[in-house]
Amino acid sequence: MKRLCSTSLLVLLPGICACLTGCLSATQPVMPATLAPASLGLIGSETGITTPTASGQPTALIASDTPVYTPTATVPVSPSATPILPDWVTKDFFFGRQTPDCMLPCWQQLRIGESTGKDIKEVFGREFALGQFDFLKDTPDRPGQMDVPGVYGKTYYWDFNQDLSDSFDIVVWTDKGTTILESMQFRWHFASRDELNVQMSPQRIIKELGAPSRILMSLWDTENAEIEVLKLLLIYDQGMVFRSNTWVPVVRNAGKNLAQICWGSIHWSYKNQAGGTREADIMPALTNGVDNLSPLQNRLIGIDIHDEGFQPIENVVGVTPDDIAGLLSKQQDPCIDVSLSP
Repeated sequence: MKRLCSTSLLVLLPGICACLTGCLSATQPVMPATLAPASLGLIGSETGITTPTASGQPTALIASDTPVYTPTATVPVSPSATPILPDWVTKDFFFGRQTPDCMLPCWQQLRIGESTGKDIKEVFGREFALGQFDFLKDTPDRPGQMDVPGVYGKTYYWDFNQDLSDSFDIVVWTDKGTTILESMQFRWHFASRDELNVQMSPQRIIKELGAPSRILMSLWDTENAEIEVLKLLLIYDQGMVFRSNTWVPVVRNAGKNLAQICWGSIHWSYKNQAGGTREADIMPALTNGVDNLSPLQNRLIGIDIHDEGFQPIENVVGVTPDDIAGLLSKQQDPCIDVSLSP
């Protein structure tokens, strides 16, 4: 692991010790009217997709200056198969379809700790045309996940490249005894298909939901010295966690190596490297933050926080989630420029 450095930082907002710059937004992706998977199915464990791939130990970081970076987009190739994935899944998945009587963490009238197995089957059958698919029990070729005591999880996924590098999947966790809904996970994995880079940037999330209870981040080395892998968690104690795992460029400036994190357009491609994930988890409220998680919450986020070198953003760049929310309310796509230690 690289040594964590400290430095004096430029100030843009009162009390914020970070150098923040405006950044050009990414080119808007070209999206087809609908998406249809090349294959579909179920898996009995986590998909295991690790795009992009990090190597070695997390990188220690400090904030500093860096030039503006503009990522590039690729033109998608429409898949051809059924069932069709609704186009809103890759566009405004959460915020464009809320209703006054069901605001997040409620989703399409499904509520953690309240909704039943019947409700789950009805909503997912309607929203994704899954017919009689059952998230509550195994079938001979489609087992579920039972690695959390008392909780049953099952995954449904759309695969666009036959290897899950471009895919969308849903994981539903229910109480094994009562079938009451315990958690929902929605995951977008994109390697070559820009339309799977769902419109769920950190800036959009924070503008809609306000400051997260905590922001955790980790930067990882790659085999390419010009890019790092950014892992970002936006945690809302009401029971929502948004994560992204994407490339960020490393630029040499004033004798320092700098990684740029742009909150309105977390980059999905750079220098012929492409890919990443977006994930949204809805779970029981985190009544004690991340310090005393339930077994299911630990399965969903606790293990990653421990194993992947996540640090509070306050420790990394000296700003709080409230500071970030204030900045995002005033600027479009601001960037935090992070200096990597030698």
